[in-house]
Formats: sequence, C-alpha cells, structure tokens
Amino acid sequence: MANDLVNITAKELAAKGAKQVLNSASPLSAINDIAGHVQQWRTIKEQEKTKRHDISANRDIIIEDIRARRDVFIKSLEMNYRERATVYDNLFKALDSALESGNVDMASLAMGGIVEQIKNNPLPSFGEFQKAFMSNQPIDF
Repeated sequence: MANDLVNITAKELAAKGAKQVLNSASPLSAINDIAGHVQQWRTIKEQEKTKRHDISANRDIIIEDIRARRDVFIKSLEMNYRERATVYDNLFKALDSALESGNVDMASLAMGGIVEQIKNNPLPSFGEFQKAFMSNQPIDF
C-alpha cells in the first residue's frame, strides 16, 4: 500500500510537478495509511509474542521430559547395580566359603556365577530399555 503510494507519487511528481501533487495528496489518506500500518504492526507484534510464548512452553515441556527420562534411567541403573552388588556379594561369599572348606565343585559354581554376572552387563541392555521406554511398554527390572 505504501509502496504503491510512493510509486504513484513519484510518477505524478514527474508528470505534474511537486506543487500539483502535494495539493492533490489527501492528508486523511496519509493518516489512514499510517493507522493501517500501525495496526498491522500491532497484529504482527502480538503474533510474534504468542510464537515466543509457545516456543518457551515447548522448551519447558521438552526439558521436563528429558529430566523425567533421566530420572527413570538413573533409577533403573541404581536398582540394577544394587541387585548386581547383592548377587556379587553372595557369589563371593560362596566362593570364600568353598575355598575355606576345599569344596572344588562349589567354588566352580561360584566362579561360573561370577563370570556369568560379568557377561550380563546392564549397559548393553540399555538399548532395549530405551526402546521399551520410548514405546511406553512395561519395563522389567
């Protein structure tokens, strides 16, 4: 709208001269143009303010989601390692007892259990945990 007015005014200035164009320009039209632009600016300002608010709200939701996932992951690791610590304690107690008593079969079983426990590292199974978590499937600890 303003560009059209500028182009028309420039053409009229070239054709008629400045005095005639200025006399024919309507102050009311200019004020209406300014008011229209101010209203358009206010609308855009409110739209952008709303967009910023939406972005902030989405950011907060995403951050809380990440925190919740972190908390679940840490809790699962704590539970898993607590369980593993108990198993290791019992296996090493069994191994100590077998060594003290000279029971080779019991020592062999205890060592087998320790080796098996080492093979079952919980971190490689994190991928399975993450898949289950992301798909909202029940998670078995």
